[in-house]
Amino acid sequence: MNLRTLVFLVIGACALPCWASAGGKGAAKASEDSGVSSATVEVAAEIPVEKTTAAVAPAPELPAEGSLFRTLFGAKVTKWIDVGSTMEMDLLETNHLSQAERAEGSQCSMFPGQLNDCGFGFGYIDTWITKNPASNIYAGPGPFPFPAPKKVDWGYRTDILYGRNPFVNTMHGWSQGWGINNPGVSPVYRQNYLGQTTAEVFLYLPVLHGTMISAGMLPDYASSETPPAMRPSPVKFFTNTYAMGMQQPHSYIGVLVDNNIYRSKHGMVATQLGIGNGFDSVTSPNGHRSFTGTVFYRTNNMATTVAYAFWVQDGAMSQSKFGQHYQQNYNFYQVVSPSYQAYQGHSITVSHNFGPKWESRIEGMFGSQAGDGKAETIVFSAVPGPPAPGTPGFKGANWHGVNGDLTYKYKKNLWYSLRAEQFSDPDGYSPFFYGAKTNVNHLDLGMHYDLNKYTQFRPGVRYDWQSNYRRDQPYAFYGGKSSSQWAGLMDVVFFF
Repeated sequence: MNLRTLVFLVIGACALPCWASAGGKGAAKASEDSGVSSATVEVAAEIPVEKTTAAVAPAPELPAEGSLFRTLFGAKVTKWIDVGSTMEMDLLETNHLSQAERAEGSQCSMFPGQLNDCGFGFGYIDTWITKNPASNIYAGPGPFPFPAPKKVDWGYRTDILYGRNPFVNTMHGWSQGWGINNPGVSPVYRQNYLGQTTAEVFLYLPVLHGTMISAGMLPDYASSETPPAMRPSPVKFFTNTYAMGMQQPHSYIGVLVDNNIYRSKHGMVATQLGIGNGFDSVTSPNGHRSFTGTVFYRTNNMATTVAYAFWVQDGAMSQSKFGQHYQQNYNFYQVVSPSYQAYQGHSITVSHNFGPKWESRIEGMFGSQAGDGKAETIVFSAVPGPPAPGTPGFKGANWHGVNGDLTYKYKKNLWYSLRAEQFSDPDGYSPFFYGAKTNVNHLDLGMHYDLNKYTQFRPGVRYDWQSNYRRDQPYAFYGGKSSSQWAGLMDVVFFF
């Protein structure tokens, strides 16, 4: 990290709190008033509800996303169509890299699910088009304490992402074939990509305590942050956890059903179950279906949420399809076999708000890729690059981890957050550590500052290190050359 950038980051982190005003209006305002994360509040604010809910709670302030469209066409048109955008720009510096290495492109891409160059860069612009049905449950965020609407309703949503990061959101057989996305992940410096994460229709049914059916190109919500933010990047932190990286929010073609199955003074219980054609592929690469689901418990004041999420699919493909999918699916498929080899992940997340100032989240997760040990079951290296000769007789791999974060809301528009993680990859299967069989830890200190309703800053410092380096293994960072890494980072997010 050069001295100029480090000074810039430190000054920015120190100066922003001085600029914050007690009356600042940002995405944090609704979350502090209601005791829930801003991403969930903004999703709730987008969902129209029956007039009977007005007596339950005042309508939250409309989110900044969609404000330009509402200004141009009026609020009434949003009954049928709403359009909004999120744009992110970032500044990222790390130790180790020389100027020549920086010029190769993507050398700062050391965080799961992100493709960042060193220095100042354009992350993405996410534009969505939607009509939300009246409902008290929504895919991803889960249940809300609204009375169940009595009428059938419908809606739709599509998200288009353009920029440096959206390559991981491309789908084989669809957006990966678009010319702008060729030649895929490569050393092309600052190449931008175009991805589509959703193209779905919704149907709300007044069944049980409210049921929502989604169909089309769906995002997989079984990620480490459940319920996840509806944006490509986390709300509190600029970077992702390794747990989230191994449970990437992939897209799939299929159907998802959300049900409110229990409601009382003790809280809400809801489920969601999805079935699709594998992940990140229009057609299944092995002829088998994929499954994803979540079970929620949430208190009626939305202060506490407990969620169990899972996904499972056949992690192997036939030899004939291997060349089509390898490296085009973010190394998601690494096993070739004529037999079913289960690829699965499980996550339990508990989040709690300790009053208006403090909130926390902790997650435990584990996953595995099965292998029957037969000669025709071949595993290929997870290290990015052209396919190397595979290793026959694969006997499987597993991984597990724990992570958590604590947030202090100093003001309505100013939060400080600390996150810690330990991730164990004893079989060297993940695509993050150059094949090292190791345990990796990280600490992330970040700040979330809303300059106004439409502009958000997130400066931070992150440190990653190995805790059990073995001499017969490569190091986990910097191309297998280092056992630790530092990063200074900041991004600015615009909502319109």
